[in-house]
Amino acid sequence: MLGERALPTLLNSTLNTLEAALGMIGLSPSKQRVVKILQDVSGIVRPSRMALLLGPPGSGKTTLLKALAGKPDDDMRVTGKITYCGHEFHEFVPQRTCAYISQHDLHYGEMTVRETLDFSGRCLGVGTRYEMLAELSRREKEAGIKPDPEIDAFMKATAMVGQETSLITDYVLKILGLDICADIMVGDDMRRGISGGQKKRVTTGEMLVGPAKAFFMDEISTGLDSSTTFQIVKFMRQMVHIMDITMVISLLQPAPETFDLFDDVILLSDGQIVYQGPRENVLEFFEYMGFRCPERKGVADFLQEVTSKKDQEQYWFRKNQPYRYVSVPEFAQSFTSFHIGQQLVAELRVPYDKTRAHPAALVKDKYGISNWELFRACFSREWLLMKRSSFVYIFKTTQITIMATIALTVFLRTEMKSGRIEDASKFWGALFFSLINVMFNGMQELAMTVFRLPVFFKQRDSLFYPAWAFALPIGVLRIPLSVMESGLWIILTYYTIGFAPSAVRFFKQLLAFIGVHQMALSLFRFIAAAGRTQVVANTLGTFALLLVFVLGGFIVAKGVQMAVRNSHASANSTDGAASSETRRGMVLPFQPLSLAFNHVNYYVDMPAEMKTQGVDEDRLQLLRDVSGAFRPGVLTALVGVSGAGKTTLMDVLAGRKTGGYIEGSINISGYPKNQTTFARVSGYCEQNDIHSPYVTVYESLLYSAWLRLAADVNTETRKLLLMKRGGQVIYAGPLGRHSHKLVEYFEAVPGVQKIKEGYNPATWMLEVTSSAIEAQLDVDFAEIYANSELYRRNQELIKELSSPPPGSQDLYFPTQYSQSFLTQCKACFWKQHWSYWRNSQYNAIRLFTTIVIGVMFGVIFWQKGDQIHRQQDLLNLLGATYAAVLFLGATNASAVQSVVAIERTVFYRERAAGMYSELPYAFAQVAIETIYVAIQTLLYSLLLYSMIGYHWTGEKFFYFYYFIFMCFTYFSMYGMMVVALTPGYQIAAIVMSFFLSFWNLFSGFLIPRPLIPIWWRWYYWASPVAWTIYGIFASQVGDITTELELTGNTGKIRVNDFLKDYLGYDHGFLIPVVFAHVGWVLLFFFVFAYGIKFLNFQRR
Repeated sequence: MLGERALPTLLNSTLNTLEAALGMIGLSPSKQRVVKILQDVSGIVRPSRMALLLGPPGSGKTTLLKALAGKPDDDMRVTGKITYCGHEFHEFVPQRTCAYISQHDLHYGEMTVRETLDFSGRCLGVGTRYEMLAELSRREKEAGIKPDPEIDAFMKATAMVGQETSLITDYVLKILGLDICADIMVGDDMRRGISGGQKKRVTTGEMLVGPAKAFFMDEISTGLDSSTTFQIVKFMRQMVHIMDITMVISLLQPAPETFDLFDDVILLSDGQIVYQGPRENVLEFFEYMGFRCPERKGVADFLQEVTSKKDQEQYWFRKNQPYRYVSVPEFAQSFTSFHIGQQLVAELRVPYDKTRAHPAALVKDKYGISNWELFRACFSREWLLMKRSSFVYIFKTTQITIMATIALTVFLRTEMKSGRIEDASKFWGALFFSLINVMFNGMQELAMTVFRLPVFFKQRDSLFYPAWAFALPIGVLRIPLSVMESGLWIILTYYTIGFAPSAVRFFKQLLAFIGVHQMALSLFRFIAAAGRTQVVANTLGTFALLLVFVLGGFIVAKGVQMAVRNSHASANSTDGAASSETRRGMVLPFQPLSLAFNHVNYYVDMPAEMKTQGVDEDRLQLLRDVSGAFRPGVLTALVGVSGAGKTTLMDVLAGRKTGGYIEGSINISGYPKNQTTFARVSGYCEQNDIHSPYVTVYESLLYSAWLRLAADVNTETRKLLLMKRGGQVIYAGPLGRHSHKLVEYFEAVPGVQKIKEGYNPATWMLEVTSSAIEAQLDVDFAEIYANSELYRRNQELIKELSSPPPGSQDLYFPTQYSQSFLTQCKACFWKQHWSYWRNSQYNAIRLFTTIVIGVMFGVIFWQKGDQIHRQQDLLNLLGATYAAVLFLGATNASAVQSVVAIERTVFYRERAAGMYSELPYAFAQVAIETIYVAIQTLLYSLLLYSMIGYHWTGEKFFYFYYFIFMCFTYFSMYGMMVVALTPGYQIAAIVMSFFLSFWNLFSGFLIPRPLIPIWWRWYYWASPVAWTIYGIFASQVGDITTELELTGNTGKIRVNDFLKDYLGYDHGFLIPVVFAHVGWVLLFFFVFAYGIKFLNFQRR
């Protein structure tokens, strides 16, 4: 079912939720409508024949492949019947019988290519290879045949279950051309890794290492060069024909020679099958319909366009008949009368005889290996991931050690008197702070789990392993961490704070804290699995902590806590501890520009994984002596096999590299390249699609046009720059008509195979210059090019373009950016506005959580503000204030981090493109966040103020709203600041919890300011939360002069005097408190802006 309102704005999300809720109870008719993605799709996919699935984007290719693989999306309704050898899905396990290879590359960036494939092969198992080997051995013995030792060893090696690595992995790495990067990390958006094309091949290899009998591959050629695609598909064809495998591959624009490798073609358009049958008959069908493929037009390209209303007319060849548009339903209907279609319909009418299927053809077991082997495989992977993320765990351990040291100095036993009820509150505070730290220390588990969920869902749905096999190793491997971190805390704090000097009570508290730490880790993993996105999980995680702490017996007392009973040998308990329309053009430089680069080399530090393989060099060279020139009016194609260094060269020329070592010269129209001005006149379309997720396509283009220069390219001639693997140039020169100059150049090399008639020159060029051909011919194409006349002419051209023409001037702009500072701010705010308005996961959940927490606090602390008769009443109100500001503020700080982290990746790209400076971006993000915080504060203040029962006066309500608003604002600013100062969200979450613990400890609630040891009292003023609690409490009750009864009936004291003596709050100090909040907001904002401006954690 589809049909939700188009954009997920706050309004749409609210209306959708209300309509869905009312629809469930029958009070509102559903406005959803059914949209057919596939319509009456019927066909047969045969073994030993490789089928190509073609169709324009949006035609339903992915939906069809998922349906055939037994993996339709959860929100899809599937009707009809799919059978394998006559068996329906409920009779076998389709996810193990076949393999669906997604077009999305989901992998753990910390694992190498080999480790990724090894894990997949280990989980998927060997299928029937072991039984086949046993049967083969039995028949050989009966026939008296002695097997070849090498073949026998190979078959035994590939049939062994549970091996950490296997020959199958090495074989697939070699076939897919991944052997050169087998020991390099896959990488992700923030971590350097393999190229996009190599990552796509890893996705394919992940399934090829398994024993599946049918493969459904969705756009596996994205990011690959035509030669690599041809080689991979050629291997697939051999596998299909030799091993009797069923395979359907979806490709967008296969080259003619790749197209010719397929046996069958399935053409899908608008959810209907236009043609399904032998490849040789597809053109015959369209000529039957009146359309003919022109010469020098690839058949695949013709098929993609012939059903399009825009492109169809050019292929009409019946000149004696007027052209009329032939719709997709007409094509589909005509196919049933075509002889191939008639044959297909006849075959579909006859049910498949199940007895013809081999017993091993369909898999009946849910998983490929035993439960124990599944656990071992997932355990070893989790251990590997922990080692790769060791910095996170070291950082966490260091953090909890520092916090324990601070805690023992704040609650030092020499300052911890005993014997009075007032003294007991300090021990309560020490225990409460300890529990908060131990629980908050587990919050990084939330970020790590959310980060790993996409890969888990992919592998779980493909039946690599069950959910328990993923979760159990994580839980087991976290136990030593719990023991170590809890042990450090208890060892450092137990005796120094002055708890009961008993070994039994010491170990009881240690066990209790280990249990609490394990509970926190499990709780956050559960919340991450339930929330699934960083924003939702962060909000729910902090809300869960709030519930645990508020209802845990310290802020609102309920009996006596186990830790307190354990820590004091003899103590009396107490009941109440605390409870825009204008668009501007841009001026373009009039003169056309040339770009010349000469002897460019690029190095990176040798990856640690390669050093472990025996590589001794300190640097890995990715570009070797690359030279070339790009001139106005000349369109140049940068060509090379996947992994040749194309993206690396583009990054270097565009100035996008953030690390590594660059050598050589780059000149713009003869002048050395200045990156600041070059960014104004250059446009770099990167391989990775990095965009703000909540902005529409139109708005993205409008935003870019608003802030950047327009670029017009007038192409008169064409030129080619060809690179080979290893980052070396092997051809740079003109193509000529039908690429004849390129062909003549390479055919002149002795031993190079002549190009076949009608063959794609690009594919032929990549094939004849491959590493294998170089080894076979014993030549080096880079050396041949370096010694050629073409190279000398190019060097002369580079020399000419590297010198400025007489009378010319260097590229200059009076300002660094094309738009003024105000316009940049306006454009950035416009984008942030739409991003926030449509980010319902963040803002709708934030507002909903605010209302829930406000109501919850209001109910728990109902009318506490109007019932101040005893000391405990005042302390309960202090607890209400403390909980009200700290936990929702922490929720804001936590939730905003994922939003900022996502946008920061987009910011890196847009800043490098010279679209705007850092300050407008920072101002816009802070401004839009502040607006939503103001709305959030208004809701929260109205709920709390009325339900807690503070005195309704204009001044007091304004003070309350102001302090809550500034509190939530500086919490949000703090969360944004931490993201700007740290390389990733996981580290940001740990740093955030570290300083929140400081703020919590010195907030004035766990231990009042007058009771803080003199050597730490200064930090009370460095805690923003302390200022907020001071401001709220002093403004609401600091001017009350009525008397209140002290605990234990020891006398009476006026409220304002008690606040001064016990808590250190003075109503006359409110004005400095007001300005201090402004200072905290400005401080966090400027540090955020500094981090955005000067720190770049993207590694390229």
